[in-house]
Amino acid sequence: MCYYERRIKLDNFDNLNNLYGNITSIYRNNIEQSKQAAEIFKNSRDQFEKGTEEWILANDKYMEMQAQVLDQESELADLLVQKYDTAMESGRLKLEEILFGGKTLDEV
Repeated sequence: MCYYERRIKLDNFDNLNNLYGNITSIYRNNIEQSKQAAEIFKNSRDQFEKGTEEWILANDKYMEMQAQVLDQESELADLLVQKYDTAMESGRLKLEEILFGGKTLDEV
């Protein structure tokens, strides 16, 4: 990998980091909205007698929203792992440049 390829890769890390930050914010916002919707369905469900058709419908919606929150949290965790891996790779490249006079370990 030549100097310019490394430079592009390091510059792209900053762009990727910003992108990951924006996507993380979107996920957190969606999770919060799903939690609020779940709470609305839970409150609605609790107004009905347990086991009635209305209670069952509201409970089903509540459970769907709870599952959606869990799915979104899992997706966010996966995204954060990707962000961490990208940060570690960029850090490794920067460290190698310092240690090996501007070259990566592969180039030494």
